[in-house]
Amino acid sequence: MINEYLAFISYKREDEKWAKWLQHKLEHYKLPTSVRKTNPSLPERVRPVFKDTTDLAGGVLEKAIKEALYFSKYLIVICSPRAAQSPWVCKEVQEFINFGREEFIIPFIVDGEPNSKDLNKECFPESLRTLIGEKELLGININENGRDVASIKVVARMFNIQFDTLWQRYQRELARRKRIVITGIIIFISLISLIAMLIGAQNIEIKNKKSEIEEKYRIINEQNEQIQKSKEQIQKQLDITEQQRDSLEYLASELNKKNRILKEVNDSLVKVKTANIEITANLKVAEQLNKEFQLRIKEVQAERDEANKKREKIQIERDEIEKRRLELQKQLNNQNIKFNLQ
Repeated sequence: MINEYLAFISYKREDEKWAKWLQHKLEHYKLPTSVRKTNPSLPERVRPVFKDTTDLAGGVLEKAIKEALYFSKYLIVICSPRAAQSPWVCKEVQEFINFGREEFIIPFIVDGEPNSKDLNKECFPESLRTLIGEKELLGININENGRDVASIKVVARMFNIQFDTLWQRYQRELARRKRIVITGIIIFISLISLIAMLIGAQNIEIKNKKSEIEEKYRIINEQNEQIQKSKEQIQKQLDITEQQRDSLEYLASELNKKNRILKEVNDSLVKVKTANIEITANLKVAEQLNKEFQLRIKEVQAERDEANKKREKIQIERDEIEKRRLELQKQLNNQNIKFNLQ
């Protein structure tokens, strides 16, 4: 007969968590390579394992359940007081016995006691209790052995392998996995420490750059203050020049008045020829004053041109300083963006 399943797990619905746990434990257990080398017929993993998740109806085992039982090499019975009182578990066990394979039944005790005088503690279904004498089966008790030991004992019984052989290799595998986990933890901690050191170094570098930028800002502020002072001084000079221009305009106005007077005098001299010499002298004086006035105007214009040149020079310096301030502000913003991203 070809076995479609390595094992069939029979259980009461209240014990389903144990059935799921055992199915997962078996199907994910890998037989040691050295054991399979000595017996090449052994599978690499304990799978597939059948676990019924449907309800039985009408008190009769469904066809699918019967077929699964028939094509399963082993029957693993999750034994508990609840299973002992379940007619469905009893029928599945009896069906497997009827196939003549009672020696392939593995009782897996999760609660209660087998063949107990107290029916409330009895964990074997009635069909298992009928096996007596040479056919009597020994259960694997999870409460006495612990989960890992119990699951390994199931594998050992299924493949007729000495328990110590599987258990020692299982423990070595656990130790190997622990070493891998510990090594991984050490590597992870080392990486975290390295990252922390790198972040610390970057923070120090950022602080240094921030200090440099702050120092540059301080220098720029001092330069701005100096420029402001220069601007105030230039403004004072401009005010003085403005006052001088007002004075010159006043002088020009006065000169115009004098010119008008001279004109009147000249008109009078035309009428009075006898005053010609005096008028001529006055005209010479007026011409001299006019020359002085023109010279003074040129001097004032030169001073205004000089003031305008100074003002243009100051404006160029202010534009250069503003350009430097914007570049420094851009560098500071880029540094802040990098810092925020990190």
